[in-house]
Amino acid sequence: MVDPALLYVFDRFRQADSTSTRSYSGLGLGLAIARYLVEQHNGTIQAESFDEGQGATFIVRLPLRSQNQEQHCSSPESVYH
Repeated sequence: MVDPALLYVFDRFRQADSTSTRSYSGLGLGLAIARYLVEQHNGTIQAESFDEGQGATFIVRLPLRSQNQEQHCSSPESVYH
């Protein structure tokens, strides 16, 4: 069974505890930003939780660069000089 909170965990401004008396502060942007950055690198991110109150595991998958892509990357020296 999928935890219903995981369906929305990557939404902007989403927090598991949206009450005014919640224990943790924050805007609910961290995981939305993480998803954006991962997707910008053609990757995927997913969340898993096995039991309520036991935390979550986040899995990030990023593609490896091929030899061809590495040859087209600028060296740090060429970027700053």
